[in-house]
Amino acid sequence: MDRDIIRGTEEKIWRLETEDGESIQMTKDHPLLCTSGWRRIEDLEDEDEVYSVKKDSFVRIRYVYPMEYQDEVYNLNIEYPCAERGFWAQGFVSGDFEMQNEAVEEQRRAEQQMELPLEIQEQLQKFIEIG
Repeated sequence: MDRDIIRGTEEKIWRLETEDGESIQMTKDHPLLCTSGWRRIEDLEDEDEVYSVKKDSFVRIRYVYPMEYQDEVYNLNIEYPCAERGFWAQGFVSGDFEMQNEAVEEQRRAEQQMELPLEIQEQLQKFIEIG
C-alpha cells in the first residue's frame, strides 16, 4: 500500500467526542464512516453514530463542534490494494485525502443544485438516472 503525506494549515478544526469518551480532531471536510455511510465531520451532529475500531461497532456522538486552531494539519493519500477504503485514525475509520476531496466536490455539487429551481433539479435527476 503506497501513501503520500499532505501537509497544510487550517484556521479551525472540528472536535468529535463519543458518548464513551473517545475523541478525534480533524479538518471540516474530513470523512468518517457513519451508519449513513461516509460523511464529512462538519456535517455530523450530536446523536449521529460513527464507527469505533476499539468497540468494533458504531457509537453515538456526544459532541461535535469547530475549534480555533491556526496550525499545521496532515493528511494521507493512500493507494488502496482493494475496493475497501479508509484507515484507522485515533480509533475511528477515516477517509484519506482523495476521499476528502470527493466529499468536498459532492458538497459543492449539492450546494449548486440547491440554487437551481426545483423543476430543473428534477430534470437533472432524471438525466443522471438515465445515465
